[in-house]
Amino acid sequence: MSADILNEQLDALTRKMMESTVADAIQEKKSIGSIPELIETNSPLATSESKVIPGRVYRSDFKVLKFLGKGSYGKVYQVCMKTPERPIYAMKAVRKGEIKDNECDIVHTRTERDVLTTTDHPFIVKMHYAFETKSKVYLIQEFLRGGELFSRIEKEKMFLEDVAKFYLCEIILALEYLHGLDIIYRDLKSENILLARDGHIKLIDFGLSKMGVDKDNLATTFCGTVEYMAPEVINRKGHGKPADWWSLGTFAFDILNGFPPFHSQNRQKLFEKIKKSTINFPSYMTPDAKDLIRKLLRKCQNKRLGSNNGSDVKSHPFFRDIEWDKVYKRLYKPPYSPSAISDEDVSEFDTRFTSCSPRESVDSMIEDSFDEMDALFDDFWYSSTLTSDEDDEIEADLRDDSNEEDSSSTSYEDEKESNDEITTRLHRGHGP
Repeated sequence: MSADILNEQLDALTRKMMESTVADAIQEKKSIGSIPELIETNSPLATSESKVIPGRVYRSDFKVLKFLGKGSYGKVYQVCMKTPERPIYAMKAVRKGEIKDNECDIVHTRTERDVLTTTDHPFIVKMHYAFETKSKVYLIQEFLRGGELFSRIEKEKMFLEDVAKFYLCEIILALEYLHGLDIIYRDLKSENILLARDGHIKLIDFGLSKMGVDKDNLATTFCGTVEYMAPEVINRKGHGKPADWWSLGTFAFDILNGFPPFHSQNRQKLFEKIKKSTINFPSYMTPDAKDLIRKLLRKCQNKRLGSNNGSDVKSHPFFRDIEWDKVYKRLYKPPYSPSAISDEDVSEFDTRFTSCSPRESVDSMIEDSFDEMDALFDDFWYSSTLTSDEDDEIEADLRDDSNEEDSSSTSYEDEKESNDEITTRLHRGHGP
């Protein structure tokens, strides 16, 4: 078959795909070859949209470069946008088929999107776009080429006090900012702290976060990483912002010693230690560091350092030499400079992932459709580059093009205690 004839047939098939369903077009694919090449074009097929809306971005606008990792409900890729500038991003892809029967995962996906469209802070990852296809939802975030802080701790085993203080200061400002918006983070750990190109930190992964939390509206979900859980989370009697300060205290102890303050191979024994045991401090820790951690790890959340506000934490003697305005402006020199020389460089990430084939499966874009989930994600789309007026115009176009059907959104009860969302960390050591 000549190239001209093949091109004519490909053009005809593309038109057919845009005018009919994907399923009908796929029936004819065997006569001229494979479909995947067409999926990579900037067409409605790649997005499961019936019409390309000006100003929106689609899956086909991004080229996958590397596989970066896999979370509990999504995969993360390094991608570049198909423009002359070729900006690099991190793309989190979540299959609807893997979350459709799990209310918690649906809530987590929506929560991460909602938190990141609300926040704007130097120590919180920036989200640029969010969109969905028939089979997946996508979050396009800034690519942080310094990798996980966890990798640094794995190599160093433990940090010197000045190094730990640098990272703690930036985390404190991020938590204080979130709490000012009545958002609790609930998943502070070194795996969720990434380093930017200049070595400053960014918090990522807001799926376990909770919005609208204050003293009168507490969260109840049993969730988080077990070693970092506050006693009130384990007791399931309601928790709020102090739970994040407990996690900060656990994190501080962990990075200063190479192991968490409470640990056990048995989960129930670990929970009992968190609720009842006292902290055994190594002798080499300074009095100020011990006092900070002791006050952050008070069992009673109302007596815990930070229970009033983040200013109490910043005023602790451990931080007496810190100028917090300089922290916010990122004027302190980071203790570590990432070795990655460009945004394309993934040398700071785990080679177990980056050595894998980076190609996102094409068949997943066309084989499944979860129409029953459309109402859950009908306002999922987001772009950080548009004004609110432009955003409203695009949403109006979408409403005009949609069918006049009842699209009442499904409302999920806040967070049910039966849905336990917990993880266990891999320790670098077990401590004394």
